[in-house]
Amino acid sequence: MDTERFKSNGRNLLSPLTRFLAGRNVPPNLLTVCGLVLSISSVFFYARGGFRLAAIILAVGGLFDVLDGDVARREGRVSDKGAYLDSNLDRVSEFAPLFGILLYYMKNTPFFASLTVILMFGSIMVSYAKARAEGLGIECKVGFADRPFRVIFLIIGSLCGPKVFTAFLVLLIVAVYATFLRRMAYSFRKL
Repeated sequence: MDTERFKSNGRNLLSPLTRFLAGRNVPPNLLTVCGLVLSISSVFFYARGGFRLAAIILAVGGLFDVLDGDVARREGRVSDKGAYLDSNLDRVSEFAPLFGILLYYMKNTPFFASLTVILMFGSIMVSYAKARAEGLGIECKVGFADRPFRVIFLIIGSLCGPKVFTAFLVLLIVAVYATFLRRMAYSFRKL
């Protein structure tokens, strides 16, 4: 799977909306915060078993997450502060829905609650492995379970409802740990 080509096609599809927002001088950081608020609001729906509604909210939040960087680039407002804010809020935006899923499964199926924690840890490690490698001067984009993949997979699984979602949960765990191990191996070879 060529994730870079997939991202590029998605950005091309959203370019009219990017132009519209940039033309109205919408601050990219505002888009980042809007995406965060939507992701956090999904917690309440997940916790109550409203996986499908939570998925829709996440999809809209994900849209803001794509648009913030695109608007910043289009307006020439790319900055280290904006990138730093975006990276940090992305972590919160990713873990908020997982927390809601954890709450749901804690009430209903403790085994899947533990799998959700395993997924949370794996997601942290995928992001950390990339960030740490980049801190050492290694570009580390290997593996397919990067954040956009995880969010899209989470949304698709959630649209199927909480019972079917468990299969997506297991598949996502496998993908996340495969990506983490691949990034570790790749970085070790480059060091």
